[in-house]
Amino acid sequence: MCGESLSGVRGGARRRGEVKLPANQESMNTKPAIEFAHNGIEVSQTTLVIPTYCGGPADPNPSLFGKGIRAIYPYEWRKSFTREIVDRTYDALVLRSPWMELTFLPDWGFHLYRAVDRVTGRDLFHRPAVMKPAHNAIRGAYVAGGVEFNFPIGHNAMTWNRIGLNIRKTDEGVTVLFQDVERRSGMHWAAGVTLTAGMRGVLFDQFLYNATPLPQPWYFWLNAGLVAHSSLRFIFPTDRMLGHFEGSFLETLGWYSFPIHQGHDYGRYADIPEPIGLFSPTNAAGWFGVWYDDWDFGVARWAAPWQVGGQKLWSWGTSEEGCLWGQIAADQELPVPEIQSGRPETQMDRQILRPYETVAHREWWFPASGIGGLQAASRFVAVHAIPRDGQTLLKCSTVQAVPGCHINVNGQRLPAEMDLAPGRVQEVAIPLPCQELMRIQVRTPRGAVLEWDRNSAPLAITLETIADSLEPLVGASAESWYLRGARAQRMLRPDLALRFYQISRAPDNAHRLFLQCVAVRLKRDASSASRQPSVNDTICQLSKKLDRALGVSLMARFERRWAGLAEETLRIPSDQETEDYLRLAAAVQYTALGQSREKEALWHEVQSPGVKASKGCWGHSTEVSPDPSLYWAWGETDRQGLVSWLERHPDDGAAHFSLGCLLAESGQLELAVTHLREAARRRPDDSVVRTTLGRVCLEWQKPAEALRELEVAVAGNPTNAAAWVWLDQALGFMDARNAEWLRRVRMAPSSVQSTDDFCEMHARLATDLQLYDEAAEILAGHWFHPYELTHQLRSLWVRIHRRKAITLARDGDFEEAQRKIEIALTYPENLQLGRPRRTFDAPTLYTAGRIMELAAKADTARAYYQRAAEEDHPGPTPAKPWGALATWELGNPDQARIRLIALEDEANRCLAAVFQPDLESQLQLVADLSRRFREHSRPNFDELRKIL
Repeated sequence: MCGESLSGVRGGARRRGEVKLPANQESMNTKPAIEFAHNGIEVSQTTLVIPTYCGGPADPNPSLFGKGIRAIYPYEWRKSFTREIVDRTYDALVLRSPWMELTFLPDWGFHLYRAVDRVTGRDLFHRPAVMKPAHNAIRGAYVAGGVEFNFPIGHNAMTWNRIGLNIRKTDEGVTVLFQDVERRSGMHWAAGVTLTAGMRGVLFDQFLYNATPLPQPWYFWLNAGLVAHSSLRFIFPTDRMLGHFEGSFLETLGWYSFPIHQGHDYGRYADIPEPIGLFSPTNAAGWFGVWYDDWDFGVARWAAPWQVGGQKLWSWGTSEEGCLWGQIAADQELPVPEIQSGRPETQMDRQILRPYETVAHREWWFPASGIGGLQAASRFVAVHAIPRDGQTLLKCSTVQAVPGCHINVNGQRLPAEMDLAPGRVQEVAIPLPCQELMRIQVRTPRGAVLEWDRNSAPLAITLETIADSLEPLVGASAESWYLRGARAQRMLRPDLALRFYQISRAPDNAHRLFLQCVAVRLKRDASSASRQPSVNDTICQLSKKLDRALGVSLMARFERRWAGLAEETLRIPSDQETEDYLRLAAAVQYTALGQSREKEALWHEVQSPGVKASKGCWGHSTEVSPDPSLYWAWGETDRQGLVSWLERHPDDGAAHFSLGCLLAESGQLELAVTHLREAARRRPDDSVVRTTLGRVCLEWQKPAEALRELEVAVAGNPTNAAAWVWLDQALGFMDARNAEWLRRVRMAPSSVQSTDDFCEMHARLATDLQLYDEAAEILAGHWFHPYELTHQLRSLWVRIHRRKAITLARDGDFEEAQRKIEIALTYPENLQLGRPRRTFDAPTLYTAGRIMELAAKADTARAYYQRAAEEDHPGPTPAKPWGALATWELGNPDQARIRLIALEDEANRCLAAVFQPDLESQLQLVADLSRRFREHSRPNFDELRKIL
């Protein structure tokens, strides 16, 4: 059940690099002894033996200066992997009811490992036959499968760490409780998984508590890995879904008609062409699920739609790029698909948990079988209507016992009654053809247990109803209106978003939040004459900064209005308590954007938050005494505790180090360097301390000191791979990456040379020194573990071989140059990247065309130009100008100019809204290339070499 070939299904999937597993892929001890039984649930402990890939140790260096969901401090990186596989014994906790069996592995973090339907013997979710960590969680190591709990943003930070499991006896049955404090935010959370004797399914409860005086952004999602099979279908009661994209704009790709979109059936696992996530934000039915046609079996989820509105499918697709992830993450031919459930409605949205606020929600997941498909579901029953002899046969698969049911069809009650019971398929004959069925209800004397209106169109975006009732909500906070606007923008409703943004900034709004935030920022920044020469310049700079940082990209062109509002706001009276609150509110926006240093800087200015700690949902106070001996520390409480500790113990180097890390992450670099220097003075041989000090000095723009400290770090511990990588950056900052440095890099210890980061750094160094053969050999000789769909390694691979091809062409060796171009167009398996359905090879193809022209091979050159011109993508990608230029080379100058002008305008529009420097540089490249290539003059080969 862990994988089946797609042979005969669109394109098929190619098996490669298969790892032979031991015969005992999973073995359990003899039947586990029952520890106790409660309300019909048996609870036991046992062990499982599962083949597991060995991983290296976590990176001991603090992960400072991350951005977005990759800002993982104070957690450490877990991205050291090997290809060695061993049998590993895992502790296991097993819950067993008459209908279900659940297995939990404390060593597998916040996951439900296995859920078995005892009626059919099938797994509800993918059960890993081999534990193979891949680098696609926020901290690195991640194993696909089971059910994972995601909080507060992205994959759970503890997804590959051992955790404790609490077992609770409840009136409903037995609950296994996961509980933790999320160390980046300080928020508490718990997830309960409950099994009851009377339900053929699983109940999930989530409890979230903000134990800090700072508003915190969050979402909470369950990721359920599915058994990969060619007959798998995704069932969502909607006709359109939103494509998942979370780049610099935190937005979506656009609407997909569902299930059929551009000739592909996105409801069928075997026909999804590329990696894609699709959200169903318009679905108010409360249920969705999957069905396996070959097995007559499926899985459904139901939750109150007004509470848990998030519904999503994720598939890696069946292209070479997608199927490669079957090997990367599961050692199987087909990659593990997922269905996901959570709140809010998409993973680009963020909800705000206010200081000391608690929220909770629950949802039901259950199997269904024997009914031929899935057309509607509730928490009690799943149904499927089948045409038969001019009538309709309604099949019901029951989750819970419901006696005395009757059926209403189009408002009329059928005479027959039935008793629904778990594990039984109930059939009801309806004397109407399927096409005449309008509304079906399964009812009891106490109310409906299922309502199914088969002909109703999916509900319109719920934002419309909010827009129609603006007046009663005008008194809501500006923060709430801003969040509504951000959501409307992501749902591709700019007109509605603009209305919400305008309300959030209206003078009569209850809090005037953003106007006053501007005032607070201006009062602080205008006082720094060294950085801002005048108040007017300050206003202009802040207007741009706030347009980006607060996310109001629709109003990015309204800089004059921003400046006018800022000048007006300078006159708003504000006492200290108000300013403190506004700083906290602004910190919410910074946190949502992953700008932790700005958030912490605002927090640090707050003198009296004005809120008192209360007891959380677990009934205990949130006051925590900091332990100054902790190597990792985070948050204001830890900072204050460390300061107090150092006043009494000034020679504690570990405390100086922890405090220095905290200060560095919050942007107070000068003070951070002071404490890190003290730590280095007391612990001179500690390579981690020296490396961290060097990194912070580099961030503080002190490259000379950074270079000294990183040299000491490498000399003190040559096996610290991070010290080598950061030393390379320091040398690059001082323009000193030369042949002598390359010689030292070649002599690094083998344990360092075997790491991904060092190999990439070594290859980039060799490339910059024009040693292309050495760089290619480095990349080809290492097995990398890149993060999800990132393509930096492929970009380096392409750059190496393309530059080598240009060098060979200049020397007249056109045949070898063409061979290098063809190598550049490959997707080496060791880089863990398969060929995507949409490639970004236009620059390389255009270069190949120019080389073939120089070789007097006009037909071959034209073929390369044609391939480059046909390559197109939505959005202003850096490859697009080359496709337009290839169009010109093919003799279509008017069409080329039209494409380039449109591309330049598109890039400039995006530049007005982007706030991430890396994306801004890419967009600037697109705009510059477009401007350059719209000219009539044809660039010569030397000019092309400069551009490349």
